[in-house]
Amino acid sequence: MSEHRRKPPQSQGGGRAAARRAAQQTSGRRAAPSREAVSASPSGSYEEEPPYGGRAAARRAAQRGGRRRGGDDGGARRGGSGRGEPYKKRLIDYPRQGKYGWRRWVPSWKQTTGLGIAFVGSILAAGTIAYAVVGVPNVQEASKAENNVYYWDDGSQMIATGGEVNRQIVGISQIPDAMQKAVVSAENKSFYDDSGVDPMGIGRALVNMAKGGNTQGGSTITQQYVKNARLGDQSQTLSRKFKELFISMKVGTEMEKPAIMEGYLNTSYYGRGAFGIQAAARTYYGKDAVDLNASECALLATLLKGATYYDPAGQTSIDPRATSEA
Repeated sequence: MSEHRRKPPQSQGGGRAAARRAAQQTSGRRAAPSREAVSASPSGSYEEEPPYGGRAAARRAAQRGGRRRGGDDGGARRGGSGRGEPYKKRLIDYPRQGKYGWRRWVPSWKQTTGLGIAFVGSILAAGTIAYAVVGVPNVQEASKAENNVYYWDDGSQMIATGGEVNRQIVGISQIPDAMQKAVVSAENKSFYDDSGVDPMGIGRALVNMAKGGNTQGGSTITQQYVKNARLGDQSQTLSRKFKELFISMKVGTEMEKPAIMEGYLNTSYYGRGAFGIQAAARTYYGKDAVDLNASECALLATLLKGATYYDPAGQTSIDPRATSEA
C-alpha cells in the first residue's frame, strides 16, 4: 500500500478563513466579525466599518446637520451666519445682510414697495398741507381798473379815456354765448368739468421749464384767471406755478364757472392796448361785446394765446419780444 499524505488537522476556528482573517489582523486591517461572533452578539447585528475617508464624510455630514439645526431655530431666517448665530436686526436692512455680491446692493421687493408708498404718501401729505395753508388772494386792483366812457345822446359810445388801462368791465349776460364757447374750444375744453387745474398740462409745463424749453402759461381758464386777476404775477417761475396751482384748485371749488369765465374775459389782454372783451370789441370792430357775431368772437378768442404777436406795430411795452419786425 502506498503511503498517503495526511492532511494536517484543521483548527476549530474555521480553517483557511480563520487563517485569512488572522493574516488581515496582523497586517493592520480589522477583519469583519465572523458569523459565529455575530450570532453570539447580544444585539444580533454589527456596524460596518466605514470605508476610507469615512471620518471626513461624517464630519461634513455633521456640519450639514448643524446648519440645518441652525435654520430650524430661526437663525437662517433672521439672516444668521449659518452657525445658529442671528445677525443684529436693523431698522433698514440695507446693504442687505446675508447676501453677497450684487444681491447685497439690490433692495428687496418689500423695501422697494415701502419706498414707493412712502414717496407717494409724502407727496400727498405735502399737497394736503399746502392746500390747507394757501389762501385765495383778493382780486387785484389793477385787474379792476377801468377808463372813463363818454356817450352821445343816442346812447352810442363817443370815447373811452381817462384811465391807465383801456378796460370796461361787463357782466356775463353781455358776453355772447358764441364768445364763451369759442374760448372754451380754444383754451380749455374741459372747463365746465374740471376742478380748476389740468394735472397733465401742469406736468408738461414744469418738465418743459426744467429742461430750459419755451415757457408755458396756465393750462386752464381758471389758472389764467387766477394769474391775471388774483396773483398779478406774470412771471414764469416754479414758485409762481405751484402757488397758482393751489389757488386755482380753491377758486375752482369756491366760484361758479360763469363767474370765472366773466373774470377771465374781462381781465385778458387782446392786443392793441385793449384789456377785456368790451374794450376788444370796441377796438377791433367798433361795437359793444354783446353785439359780436360768431366769426368776430372766434377771432377775438384766437388772440388770447398771443395777442402781442398779431399787432403790426408791435407790443414791446407788453412783451419785449413782440417787436414790429418779429
